[in-house]
Amino acid sequence: MKAIIEFTLPEDYDEYKIFQMAPDMFCVIHDFNQKLRAIWKYEQLNDQQFEMVEKIREIWFDIVNENKIKDL
Repeated sequence: MKAIIEFTLPEDYDEYKIFQMAPDMFCVIHDFNQKLRAIWKYEQLNDQQFEMVEKIREIWFDIVNENKIKDL
């Protein structure tokens, strides 16, 4: 299978830059997800800290799911 993606520059420059940055952005999303999981799972947190991490994870997963990001 082959996919060819074309941009008309300079008109499509913003879309081109987004496409160009996509692999790095995926790495950022993946790394943040892993670090958040590690804090939740392995860190010694007091109740207030744990509740805050839970809230952040809930917000994070809502954003990820709303944007149909899978396979993190």
